[in-house]
Amino acid sequence: IVDSGIDIYIFVFKKKEISSVFKALINYTRQLTLTELSSKLDRLNELNANDPSQKEKAINIFSEINGQIKGNKRLREQFSEVISELESYCVLSSRVTEPRKRSLVSQIREIIRSYDVDTMTKK
Repeated sequence: IVDSGIDIYIFVFKKKEISSVFKALINYTRQLTLTELSSKLDRLNELNANDPSQKEKAINIFSEINGQIKGNKRLREQFSEVISELESYCVLSSRVTEPRKRSLVSQIREIIRSYDVDTMTKK
C-alpha cells in the first residue's frame, strides 16, 4: 500500500520532471541516429563511385542508410522522397555514378539539417 502511495505521489506531483527525462532520452536517441547517418554520409563522400571497388562499398553504405531510415518511423516519413532513389542505388549498381552519389549525399544532409531544426523547434 505504501509503494502504491509513493507511485501515485510521484505520478501526480513529479509528472513534469518525469516528462522532461523522457523528452531528453528521446532527443538523445534522435541525435544519435542523426549522428550515425552523418557518419555514413562522410564515409560515402570519401568513396569514388567511378572506381569499381569503391562503388561496391558505396552501394553497401547506401544499403545501410536505406535500412536505417526504413527502420525508423519518423525518419521514414521525413526521408520518403529519397527512399526510392536509395533503393534503386542498392539494386541497380549502374545507377550509381559519382555525380548522382554526390547529389544524393547532399540531399540527405539537407534533410537531416531540416529534420534536426524541425525537431528542435517543436519542443
